[in-house]
Amino acid sequence: MRFLSLAATALAAATAVLAQTSTVPEGFVTRCGTKFCLDGKPWSFAGANTYDVFTYGSGSGATETQFMDKTKIDRHFDNLKRNGVMVLRTWMFSHETWHGFEITKGVYNEDQFALFDYVIEAARRTGIKLIPVFENYWEAYGGIDTRLEWEGLTGGHPGRAQFFDKTKCPGCFESYKNYVKYALNRVNHYSNIAYKDDPAIMAWELMNEPRYQDVSAQENKSGTTLRKWVDEMGAFIKSIDSNHLLGTGLEAHESALGFGGDEGNPFVYIHQSPYIDMTSAHPYTDEPWAGPMTLAQTLTFISKVIDLSHNTVKKPFFMGEFNFHSAGTDGAYNATLRAEWWSAVYDLLEQEEVAGSAFWWFSYANTDPTFGVANGDPILKVFVEHGNVLRVKNGDDEIALPTPTPSPVPQCEDVYPFPEDGYTCQQQAGWGKCSESWLQGYCNDSCGRCPGTGTASPTATPTGNTGCTDIAPDTEYTCAQQAEWGKCTEDWMEGWCLSSCGKCPSATITVPSTSSPTPTGDCVDVAPDNEYTCAQQAEWGKCTEDWMAGWCKKSCGTCPGMTTTTTTFPTCTATATPRASNAPIRVMALGDSITGSPGCWRAYLWQKLNQAGLSSMVDFVGTLKGQGCPNVPSYDGENEGHGGFLVTNVARDGSLINWLCSTFPDVVMMHFGTNDVWSSKSPAVILDAFTTLVNQMRANNPNVQIIVAQILPMNPTGCADCNSRVIAFNAAIPAWIEKTSTSRSPIVIVDQFSGFDTGANTGDGVHPNDSGNVKVGNSYFARSTG
Repeated sequence: MRFLSLAATALAAATAVLAQTSTVPEGFVTRCGTKFCLDGKPWSFAGANTYDVFTYGSGSGATETQFMDKTKIDRHFDNLKRNGVMVLRTWMFSHETWHGFEITKGVYNEDQFALFDYVIEAARRTGIKLIPVFENYWEAYGGIDTRLEWEGLTGGHPGRAQFFDKTKCPGCFESYKNYVKYALNRVNHYSNIAYKDDPAIMAWELMNEPRYQDVSAQENKSGTTLRKWVDEMGAFIKSIDSNHLLGTGLEAHESALGFGGDEGNPFVYIHQSPYIDMTSAHPYTDEPWAGPMTLAQTLTFISKVIDLSHNTVKKPFFMGEFNFHSAGTDGAYNATLRAEWWSAVYDLLEQEEVAGSAFWWFSYANTDPTFGVANGDPILKVFVEHGNVLRVKNGDDEIALPTPTPSPVPQCEDVYPFPEDGYTCQQQAGWGKCSESWLQGYCNDSCGRCPGTGTASPTATPTGNTGCTDIAPDTEYTCAQQAEWGKCTEDWMEGWCLSSCGKCPSATITVPSTSSPTPTGDCVDVAPDNEYTCAQQAEWGKCTEDWMAGWCKKSCGTCPGMTTTTTTFPTCTATATPRASNAPIRVMALGDSITGSPGCWRAYLWQKLNQAGLSSMVDFVGTLKGQGCPNVPSYDGENEGHGGFLVTNVARDGSLINWLCSTFPDVVMMHFGTNDVWSSKSPAVILDAFTTLVNQMRANNPNVQIIVAQILPMNPTGCADCNSRVIAFNAAIPAWIEKTSTSRSPIVIVDQFSGFDTGANTGDGVHPNDSGNVKVGNSYFARSTG
């Protein structure tokens, strides 16, 4: 009976695939025999790969303004559209801590998926269709090696083959399906459209370049195991998403095809799966391991896979990746040879009415000398011409290749061909791009092409920078950012950003050069720089340092005849030591009575971490011991939840410093300010206190990561407008985070306000009851693990 049930399920799914073109809503690409169709009409496309668009942003900080770089994403999609890209193949996988979609098994990074939401929106805005890839066979971004490690197995070659064998790694099947299910059902927070229902997505690919290699000679030829995996995953995906096409991501390596060897993924057999809608090949035919093939041999190979696709498999052919070294006899890149190869291949695809292709790869700024293609590359002329042939067949208008006019060579000025990229001539010169053909006639000054000059760097002293000031080499990034990124030592930065880079004339530090900045007898505050106030310097205990002599007299109590003593804060008697790589992450929960006494949301958070197998990786720290929580009798309860405390008082008194000295946290989770709001402190005053605490945290641990809560709503008896004050305070937090967060010590926000009902989730209008504590714990868990 079970066999019959499985067979019936498979038959039903296969039937759904065959019926797809008649049931898919408007705007989706469908399969029409060996062609693609869009809204019932044959449709072919010229596409590209940009694998790394999911990394456009800092990968930390506020989701909408720091974690993702919307400007960069928009610029890239505008460049894609300008150059005629109709479909973009891109990665939707990573298990790395930086921009990871799934860093820990089964825990999906909301920030990262939010970034991908925006990628989809940028594609929708520009009319470009997407082909996201679910996973990677290779080690880049973790790939299936990470999924094997989660199951206690070893990746690499040939260990990766275990991933596709359900008897050896059932957990791999489960984790892959869970990830795919989450992605397909995710609702884009911009459009409110589920991924599975979004016509901006053309198709999915199961994996980038899967293979079941070297398990046995028989398997290398037969592909039985990989086909079972493709069938199972294909049926699973189609059971959730009947709107989209599905591809394999195969390379078409096979001895019978004369391209590479047998790798357990025979082209015809794998693509005959009833759940797969198109064939796939990645012809890098002039690689040494491929012969290398000549252009004529390359065309023969591509013709062969087209024929097999159309006449044996009877499905559309998608050339998902391709490019060629096209090196001359000296081994150097030759633009003319590459154009010859591209033209010949595109001519073949047009003659054989191939459904679509995507070259590797369209980069934001070309730092890949092998295969990278960036805006302005002359090879794009060949691409646009090919795309126009397809546009005419599709019934659409042709486009014109962007052709900026370079400045005459004798003209000594910097004219960048594509200012909308956000890059400058100085940057391109610093990256060694001056010799590339697409920059000829542009950036004459920075590239040293002015008459009588021979330097490709900015002048040693930019105009107006004769003293100790910061003048940035471009308007995109500040001097502080360039210094933070370690750019001060690079040649192209010479003469720029003197203050931030510590290169002021006759000085190596930027402390005051005089001990008496104000006339003797004046009891006023003059700060030594424009970055911090005298009150801040005094609060941080800087008044006694030599370089502060003569500055901040009022705040430091050094006015003539002044006897007022200044507040002295405690200082750590020990220096925080870096956490060992195998040691638990030290987490401080900081706040008032909502965090402490007993603060059972911390118990529920610990319980969820324990259920996810993560509790051993976390050590909650604090000078206060945990109190009993009936539903979680045993948990790591140390905290800094001080009932009745105002954050403004903690900042003023320096209380946090002692707590930091005792615990040295790596992460601080801060739900603070409820009592301040109740006491009618303004958002600005509370956030000034937040800034003080953050500075104290960073003095204790420069790499501390901080999670700041938009605080819970409150509706206590006798305070009718408390909740409106909470709303005003919470609304001010994102802008403060954007200003205060750094790449080294990021601050992220957790929304504890939304969805919290003071009637149902508190007992007094302020403090969470059991259901409220569950909600708070769940929110922190999602933010902490995401």
